[in-house]
Amino acid sequence: MQVELIAGRTLADLSRREADLALRIVDPKRVEHPPDYIAHHLGAMPFALYGERGLLAASGDWRTLQYISWDESWLHSPRGQWLATLFPGRQPVLRANTMQAQLAATRSGLGVAMLACYVGDADPVLQRIGAAEAPLERDLWLVYHRDLKASRRVQVMRDFVQTLVQRHVLAGQPPG
Repeated sequence: MQVELIAGRTLADLSRREADLALRIVDPKRVEHPPDYIAHHLGAMPFALYGERGLLAASGDWRTLQYISWDESWLHSPRGQWLATLFPGRQPVLRANTMQAQLAATRSGLGVAMLACYVGDADPVLQRIGAAEAPLERDLWLVYHRDLKASRRVQVMRDFVQTLVQRHVLAGQPPG
């Protein structure tokens, strides 16, 4: 078995065998999935607000800090709207379209950002801001083509990915 991990914002076409398995944050009911796709709901990925430990200690009040948000394409998402309610009338110091860019900016002390808990909790440089618990979660789905349902290698990889996601992403345990 060979594993190739491709991360991106576009959905792999499983019918054209662009991937055997896809881990998605897109609810299959909200996008048109071909009827020959099988989707397993893995659970909900929680989010919270995080800041660099030194920045938070020096500020006294996280509400006075700059914040990092999503780019224009994500502003109307629940995550973008929640951030706007936390920092009313203020513009973010940075807008980025990936959590990786937001993580790097947060780690550098540029401001606070909403991150997936499995990312923020595992980073020793960051601290969760408990007073600003995000009431947000993103559902995770494991999707594959019906033709691969009986494939032993796909079954093994599906079980492996499902175990990793449930242990580290949904339960908040850092990988180790």
